[in-house]
Amino acid sequence: MQFRCGRRVPTEQQFVTSFWVSRQAIIGLAIAAILLVAGHALPGFSDNQIQSGIRNALHVIIFAAFAWLIRSRLSGIRPAIAALLTIGSVTIVAVGGEMLQWQIGGTPDAHDIIRDLAGAILIVGAVEMWRLEDGQKDRKIARLTTRTFAALLSALIFVPIGFWLLIIASGRFAFPSIATFDRWWEPYHYVGVNTVINRDGGIATFELHDIRRSGISIDLSRHDLSGFEHLAFVAAIEQGAATPLNVRINNRATKGNMAREFMYEVLIREGTADYRLAIDELIAASGLGEVDIADIRQLVLLAPRARNSTRMSLDNLRFE
Repeated sequence: MQFRCGRRVPTEQQFVTSFWVSRQAIIGLAIAAILLVAGHALPGFSDNQIQSGIRNALHVIIFAAFAWLIRSRLSGIRPAIAALLTIGSVTIVAVGGEMLQWQIGGTPDAHDIIRDLAGAILIVGAVEMWRLEDGQKDRKIARLTTRTFAALLSALIFVPIGFWLLIIASGRFAFPSIATFDRWWEPYHYVGVNTVINRDGGIATFELHDIRRSGISIDLSRHDLSGFEHLAFVAAIEQGAATPLNVRINNRATKGNMAREFMYEVLIREGTADYRLAIDELIAASGLGEVDIADIRQLVLLAPRARNSTRMSLDNLRFE
């Protein structure tokens, strides 16, 4: 214990000790444990690229909040020591979370640790920059500069989640257009199945696999198809002979199902042509039975294997 101006002031060692045993710290660590379980122990929120991106973005936000909690309890000691203790604590929790994920049968991801530390470093940097104005109250420009920089560091924490929310909003705004293959955000909504989807001049082309079925799987930005009667698109065989294309729609329960016997088949010919498929027929072919038309999650288009080199093109997928 030290004395300053007749007052007892705790040393840094005493302050750190009191921090770890304080009621507020216990509550904070309990919250951190809950966040840890939510982020690592629960089933992965990663059915598609967008959901995986949101989950990764939440890593940054959650661990930034955790770091802020720790740093706020270390306000009575030197900033450099407080920052190191905060980053060290976050590192231990982040690594522990990945180890916990491994223990329960999951796959640890070093990138998650990087995201966790990125959130912690950004918020610690923001806190330290915000407090730099202490002792400089007559220097308004310096104070404004440091606080502006602190605000920018804080804003960076939310850039990843903002990006993915923009992707979602863009897809919903464009609906009932599904894919034109010339918009920057569209690749986050679809993925090639046993092939690579190439975007060339606003047209998607892909080579048919010689062993497996291949094509494209699209996660729909909106799920309610009420009021729509057809799935329409433009397609052509760019190289090779006429080839059947199997089409299937999935709801939440059957998402990921690509069984050939439950797909609608349409023949794609050499010349570019418009195709319109009745949604009722797609549902009937999918074997879904009574399906909630307001809960359609996925559109799958697959071509059978091709023994000879075959390239198919798709464009302007939409509901009408």
